[in-house]
Amino acid sequence: TGEENMLNEVLLRIEENVCSPEFSLQTLSQKLQKSSKHISAMIKDELGVTFNQYLLTKRIEHAKKLLQNSNVRVYDVAAYCGFNSSTYFIKKFREETGISPKEFAQRNK
Repeated sequence: TGEENMLNEVLLRIEENVCSPEFSLQTLSQKLQKSSKHISAMIKDELGVTFNQYLLTKRIEHAKKLLQNSNVRVYDVAAYCGFNSSTYFIKKFREETGISPKEFAQRNK
């Protein structure tokens, strides 16, 4: 259906832009020429989370891959995964995983 196609397009655009610190619900809605309310409601209805929570989860997933497969510093991982602040990244990573990025890297290498 049209809604399924739109959801797939939204999820694809999120994947493509997950590492961009400028990426937001507003930039997505402009690219797709849909209202941010419509996109937000669709994500909440279909995935059970807000746009921001979904984007954060995707960024943390990306960070986990980097931390597992490289010796990149936490600061650089934060920047590469779309976080403007390494402090914010560490806080959100800990909230999502229960451990710091450094601990995660040490446990998963």
